[in-house]
Amino acid sequence: MSAALLELEKVDLARGGRLLCRELTLTVEAGECWGVLGPNGAGKSTLLQTMAGLEKPAGGLLRYRGRPLGQWKRRELARELGMLFQLDEGGFTTTLFETVLTGRHPHLGTFGWETAADLEIAWRAVCDLGLEALARRDPATLSGGERQRMEIAVLLAQQPRLALLDEPANHLDPGHQVAILELLRRRFSRPGHAQVMVLHDINLALASCHRLLLLRGDGHWRAGSVEEMGTPEQLSWLYGCPVRPCAELEDRCLSFL
Repeated sequence: MSAALLELEKVDLARGGRLLCRELTLTVEAGECWGVLGPNGAGKSTLLQTMAGLEKPAGGLLRYRGRPLGQWKRRELARELGMLFQLDEGGFTTTLFETVLTGRHPHLGTFGWETAADLEIAWRAVCDLGLEALARRDPATLSGGERQRMEIAVLLAQQPRLALLDEPANHLDPGHQVAILELLRRRFSRPGHAQVMVLHDINLALASCHRLLLLRGDGHWRAGSVEEMGTPEQLSWLYGCPVRPCAELEDRCLSFL
């Protein structure tokens, strides 16, 4: 299998008549974790939607596993790509476990019945996120952090090759942030897998990602390794304000002045 999972070639992103990103060109290779950083409104969520084939780019081409994204059937693509959206408080009343089980839907057969293997995969995802005691709970009764962990469990139950994650650390306390980002890194750093995640926390991005995409929202972007892009100079360019290392903390810890 080619190392390239997702390729973007001169992709333009626009929203509300405004060009957010011009001629974005990058390759997400198997085993990589990409972090997407940028100010509010820079097009980070729009980028993930475009990568998932849910929005068309204003220009350019996207290929998944060497094939133009538009040539994939939706059900076929749903087995390959998993996406974590920002939390939506809507939805049907059910249990947490039944919600996680929906992650298996792209893999179900003609009659749509879950097998024992599907149930086992979903339960394993529940356990991986430490949600066993909440399995019978109505999701509407969960805290924001518990719901976020449930949504990540849905994605793990789906077992996609490529995970597209919009703020996976949102609503989580620091302990769960570190543990879940490490879990995602282990899952999607395996051969044939990768992840792209939008983050607002610079330090989490530096600690969790191999490569960074910086979106400024004015058409300009920069991409490269964490070592290249995670510097005070690059991040100051991105956010339009000074960013400096915290001398009293780890070397790879940055803060705003």
